[in-house]
Amino acid sequence: HQVDDLARVRVVLLPVGRTSTSRFGRYCDVLRQIRHIDFSDLDAAHLPTASSSAFVHQRGVWDKGQILFSYVDSSYHAAPWDTFQAHRQPLAVFGICYCPQVDDIVS
Repeated sequence: HQVDDLARVRVVLLPVGRTSTSRFGRYCDVLRQIRHIDFSDLDAAHLPTASSSAFVHQRGVWDKGQILFSYVDSSYHAAPWDTFQAHRQPLAVFGICYCPQVDDIVS
């Protein structure tokens, strides 16, 4: 483990619909290349204001910080010690689908 492994958000990647195993694997490979997102790249409208932020005493944290990611796929199974080690718990799920024939994915 590296020191920053403990600060990463664990994301579970799941296939959705009729996504083939090979396509799902390729899409996962692409996502796994995204190891972090800089706060400065986020839309400022979605960031907390200085008065509502947990970092109210740390000016500039939203300009310099990052969200770090680690990914596990659908074969992930929680281990008994995951409950005691917060960095091992998945905090997000990304559903990956392939739908070339669909104009509107929401409908």
